[in-house]
Amino acid sequence: MRITGAESVEQLIKVAYDYALHLTMDEGSLAALLERYVSGEISSAQMVAIADALEVNESVSVEGPLSSLINGLLFEIANPEINGALDASRASEIIDTLNKA
Repeated sequence: MRITGAESVEQLIKVAYDYALHLTMDEGSLAALLERYVSGEISSAQMVAIADALEVNESVSVEGPLSSLINGLLFEIANPEINGALDASRASEIIDTLNKA
């Protein structure tokens, strides 16, 4: 199942924790989720939960040349106690980086 970033938060968290599913995502998926966060559609807590679910599930494949960057960004977002809380400014920086690649 391909993650597009347009899924509902509840659906995305549910499938991300379903280890039987093989999920794929790329920079467009993460950028779409972050755009929803910046617009206020997804809360900070929801963004952390989504990133955490995607990061810990070994059946999630991050595709494309930016896979290492995306995995690092998922870790950053999923661990605010280590990396600081995600805010709109940082999310916009990440979106710009992903869109330029």
